[in-house]
Amino acid sequence: MKTIALILAAGRENHMHSGRAKELHQLVGKSLLETTAETLRPLAGKTIVVLGHHAVELQPALPSWCMSCVQDFSLGFGTAKAAQAALSLLDEDAKILITAGDKPCVSPESYRRLLDAVDGQRYHTALLYADVEHPEGYDRVVFDGDGDVKRIAHADRLMPQEEEIASVNVGVYCFTYEMLYKALTEMGPDDHQVYHISDQIDRLGSENHRIAAIAVDQPQEGQRIVSRADLAEATAFIVQRNCQRLMRAGVTLLDPSNTYVEEDVEVGRDTIIYPGCVLQRGTRVGERCILYPGCRLVRTIVGDEAVVEQTVAEDSVVAPGSHVGPYAHLCPDA
Repeated sequence: MKTIALILAAGRENHMHSGRAKELHQLVGKSLLETTAETLRPLAGKTIVVLGHHAVELQPALPSWCMSCVQDFSLGFGTAKAAQAALSLLDEDAKILITAGDKPCVSPESYRRLLDAVDGQRYHTALLYADVEHPEGYDRVVFDGDGDVKRIAHADRLMPQEEEIASVNVGVYCFTYEMLYKALTEMGPDDHQVYHISDQIDRLGSENHRIAAIAVDQPQEGQRIVSRADLAEATAFIVQRNCQRLMRAGVTLLDPSNTYVEEDVEVGRDTIIYPGCVLQRGTRVGERCILYPGCRLVRTIVGDEAVVEQTVAEDSVVAPGSHVGPYAHLCPDA
């Protein structure tokens, strides 16, 4: 089955005390929404973003490969109603991956395992969950005896025994079109007249449909971005994930906790990076280089065996074997 990614970005919630939509706040060089869309792009043949309260602001910021639609709030509120707004754009022979525009920490590997679980035979529905140390404030995943999802216990109405559950709902789902259509056309609201996808999971479980539970690679992937503190934690998590990627590829980072690396940065093996370096999107560093403290490289190419110290370089090329800095500023096309 082909895959369609559905990104929900229709909400009005914004606890960042900001004048702009939450999904437009920056994380490792790009907005939350664009980061989420880029992660999904290799996995989905079509990406649809559901807009709502901030549609006028978000529409111009959508990546060129994304389709969009706008939720009609006169028909109801909630994530299930947002998904229903895109129903006419979905293909009947596809599986639908549903996530939110503020889920930048979910890894491609976690998304891929979620998609693999929905085979249209044993499972028509699956969700991501995370086991966390402090689940307070999150909806919990209740499992049946086979390890499948029995239901989702909402954080504001947990029973005493459910408060100890460490498995939390990440809010990322996958359905076959058939099962999603069933869920969205037969759904009802909760006690507050809000339509949640999680409630449709409960109903499908009560009708004996098997729902697969897929654990994310790392618990931090399940983090919600609600406040600026959450944004800072998510940034630190993704930057450290990028640092780990470089070290696994043969790069020496003398102090990973004080090195800033954005998503698509590439560094050759046996290169040494000192603390205090900032490597931003589009940067390519060759093999056996040395980057001393105080380097900020943006969309810059550094040749093999170059030495760079205390340098700001933007849209520049550093020749192989050269020594740049200290106190250098390389302008675009230098």
